[in-house]
Parts: sequence; C-alpha cells; structure tokens
Amino acid sequence: MILGAVNDELDPIVRLLVVGPDGSGESVDWVVDTGFAGTLSLPYDVIRRLNLRWSHEGASILADGSTVRHDVYCGFVDWFGELYLVDIDAADADPLLGTSLLNHHRLTIDVHPGGPVNIAPLP
Repeated sequence: MILGAVNDELDPIVRLLVVGPDGSGESVDWVVDTGFAGTLSLPYDVIRRLNLRWSHEGASILADGSTVRHDVYCGFVDWFGELYLVDIDAADADPLLGTSLLNHHRLTIDVHPGGPVNIAPLP
C-alpha cells in the first residue's frame, strides 16, 4: 500500500521516488489528481535535475476545454517497490499523479487536513 496524507489545502499527497536514466533519484510529493488522465507530471527544474530524456510532444485538454502542448519525458517511478518506465509530462505546476498510474488500484482519501491517503492494488 502507498500511504500519504491530505495537506492543509486539502490536496491528497503521496511521496514516490522518481529515477532518471543515470540512476539518480529524488523523492517527490505528488498531488493525486483524478482530473489528470496522464501518468505523472513534474516541473522542469526536477526534470533537469534528474536528466530525464525527452520523448515526444504531448497535448492536454484543460478543464476550460482549451488544449495545451507540452514536452513529455521518460523516467522511472518506484511503484509498489518496482521501478516502472513511465511518461512524465512537463508542467510549470505542482507534481501530479494521474489516473493512468492509478488504473487497477483503489484510492481512498479522508478529506480533511492530515487525513489518510491510501493507494492499493485491486485484487
């Protein structure tokens, strides 16, 4: 099970290790965002620190219906003790964990400051 907590702004947060191609890693606090259909997003400064490799240009549809283009990088994430190669969207915002990574998992959140956030694989 991956455990986290709700912050004072009521964002569900989990900490996961992200690893670059040279093996360097960084623990990152990710906002669990069920409105984000991607896997993960990171700010450019973290992408540069980990020397993530550019993969392709992606597009996202925002809540207001507009489309934005963004760079997509490859990196590894420690997901339940195993490193998985994932696409990571570049964004000038807080790191996000999206529904593509949550697929086939149960997410539970007690929404109040300090409330638990749990991610578990479905049987």
